[in-house]
Amino acid sequence: MGKSRLGLKSNALKRQKDFFNKDQSRLERNELTYSEEFGGASSTAPSGYVADHNSSTNLLQCENYLEDLCHKRKSIGEEALQKLIVEFEKHVLNEFVQSRYITLTYRCLKLMTKGPTTEAYLACRVIGLLALTVDNGNAAHEIMKESVPQLCEAFKSGSNAFKILVLQCLAIVTFVGASNPDEVQLSMKYIWETCNSADSTHTVLAAALSAWSFLLSAIDGWRIHSEYWKGSILFLSILLEKDQHSLCVAVAEAVALISEIDRINNFSKEACATSVESLKCKLCAEVKKLYECEDIIHDKEFLQNILQYFEVVVFFLFYMFTYS
Repeated sequence: MGKSRLGLKSNALKRQKDFFNKDQSRLERNELTYSEEFGGASSTAPSGYVADHNSSTNLLQCENYLEDLCHKRKSIGEEALQKLIVEFEKHVLNEFVQSRYITLTYRCLKLMTKGPTTEAYLACRVIGLLALTVDNGNAAHEIMKESVPQLCEAFKSGSNAFKILVLQCLAIVTFVGASNPDEVQLSMKYIWETCNSADSTHTVLAAALSAWSFLLSAIDGWRIHSEYWKGSILFLSILLEKDQHSLCVAVAEAVALISEIDRINNFSKEACATSVESLKCKLCAEVKKLYECEDIIHDKEFLQNILQYFEVVVFFLFYMFTYS
């Protein structure tokens, strides 16, 4: 189809980067607003951002923070993590990251094994920011290999806010570190299992679907394993029945991405016009209802664009698949 009208793939990465550059306190609300936490990514760098910050003083500070992660006093470890987050958000710590990335990864992962504590929460953010900073492919791959199993385990406990952060971190480290589509789809598979969990709240479901779509945007259509994703279209249709704003936006973006890579047959067991038309009508009705809602402000433009995309482009591909 060529370049996306919605810029879905480029926007996906912006959303994940923006998520990790948010003040952590915003994620600790009981209910997260999709448009605030995952949308509207800023194209400008944070205030005070320094493109390259490798002064000896700064490096020494980061080394001290790294050592403090091993301190027996919990408060000192938490403070070190908070200071590392500030450094990552303000500077590109090239020299520190290149020499200490694996040590920092291991120490953060060790903190995450303690359960959903404040340390674990902060450590997860550091891992995500580290993955976004490292510019060495082998290093990024090593971070991914070490982190993914631990992140999957960490997801099993904790608050909704913690689970959402873990999902976003999993998506980031995979996107940056995966060396082939198979590795990407293994992480996607775990995230999809999260979507199918009966225990997941609508906020966690929306975050999981956002992370899944983000990773889908990194794969060429012909490299997708259809055996993993058959029936996805039907499941997305079922999610719309939950009548939740965040879920509707996440489903709409997922369906747009699926259509954009032109592999509808890899995601659908159904090969009839009836099921396709049903999903089209359901999606358009939900998006229109959201667009007309006075409480929805930040997503207005996105919803309008996604609606036009559905009506003009997306379901042409569905019918091409159905009648071919």
